[in-house]
Amino acid sequence: MGSVQLAGVVLFSAFPFTIVKAIANSSIGEQLQQRMLETKAVAKQEAGAARAAESNARDARFFLPPIMPLAESHLTKIHKDDDLEHW
Repeated sequence: MGSVQLAGVVLFSAFPFTIVKAIANSSIGEQLQQRMLETKAVAKQEAGAARAAESNARDARFFLPPIMPLAESHLTKIHKDDDLEHW
């Protein structure tokens, strides 16, 4: 019974790869690849435009306040008159 189960596992695990390989080698696969390459070219152009818009948006921060430091300088300084011994 163990060898039959093993054969079933091998068969069902190889089945998807066999189907994909058969589609890739057919005329449908060639059409899909051609359409993918066309879509890729358009996507690259759109990505370039999106990167340019992102760069312009970073440069034009007119609607945002300046970035503030996490802690103001008066909060990070230790004063001489502070009694830190009791801590």
